[in-house]
Order: sequence, then C-alpha cells, then structure tokens
Amino acid sequence: MRAIVEGKLYQGDIGDLNVLKIPETRDRLGFTLAVNVGHTPFVPRGVRTIYLIMQDRTGYEANPWDLILDVAALVAGEILRGGKVLVTCDAGLSRSVVFCGIVLAFMERRPMDAELFDRVSTDFTLPELWDNAARAIALRAAPEAKIFKTFGHMETYYTRPKDKRDIFDVVDDFIFGED
Repeated sequence: MRAIVEGKLYQGDIGDLNVLKIPETRDRLGFTLAVNVGHTPFVPRGVRTIYLIMQDRTGYEANPWDLILDVAALVAGEILRGGKVLVTCDAGLSRSVVFCGIVLAFMERRPMDAELFDRVSTDFTLPELWDNAARAIALRAAPEAKIFKTFGHMETYYTRPKDKRDIFDVVDDFIFGED
C-alpha cells in the first residue's frame, strides 16, 4: 500500500484490502471508504466498500467510463470532506493507479497529463488505460465535442468550447451540490 495523498488517498492491491477484515488493523488504518476496482469480488466487513470492476484491457469500450467517473467523483467528495480512502485492484499496478489518477484530476481540477502520470504511476501502469481515462473525462466534459486527433500517450485531448461548463464544474456540483 502506498500513499498517493498522505492521510487521504492510498493505492494498493487485493492483499491490502484483505487486511481490512482484521478489526485491529482496520481501526488502526482508519479508512472511511475502500474501492475495489479489481476482478476479485472481496468486500471486507466493517468498512464501507465499493466494488467496481475495471478491465485492464486497452480498448476504450472495455470499461464503463461513465460509471467509473461517477464513482471517482464520489471518492473525491469523500476525501474533500475529510475521509481516508483505499483504492485497490488485484495486483495494484494499473487499474487502481488509473482510478487514483482520475480522483486526483477531479480534486486538483487538472488534466490527466504526463506530470500526473509520473506522480502516481508504477512501472507497470498501462499507458493506454490512462489515456482512455483522460479521454473519458474529456468526453464527459463536452459530449458534443469530437476528439479530432489523438495526440498520443499522455497528451491533452480536446475538451470543450470555452463558453461551456467543464467536468470540474460537474464534479463540484456532484460533491458540493448545485448552486
């Protein structure tokens, strides 16, 4: 298990989730929410847990991106309200890393760019999965937008016309309520 944001957001593998079934460990770690994006359907008792399967295949259509973004917004809200969240997948190498990247993009109102990738990735994080998440955020921000060019790994996708609300406005509404 490693801290992505100390005291707030942690990323790990299924073994890290498994230790939460031990009451003493669960109490000591103090997670207010766990998110399992792996294939192993383990949900520990005694801690609120979301089980959302993400695929580590590279095709965009392999994952339910709208649902993933909704859950990431929920996680960002939990953290911004003072919660402590653990995100895991089976091996802790790619899916949980990408999910944490989405959460940080929402919390920090920033793109999923090369700088963020370098900050949270492991040596085994699938760049294509990261790019698919960045694409999903861009499409959520402006569903009418056409991604007219793929710039390659870690580049910014076209997002929206300047006069439209962006994904961060949508996430803010979800977390804090509409104005």
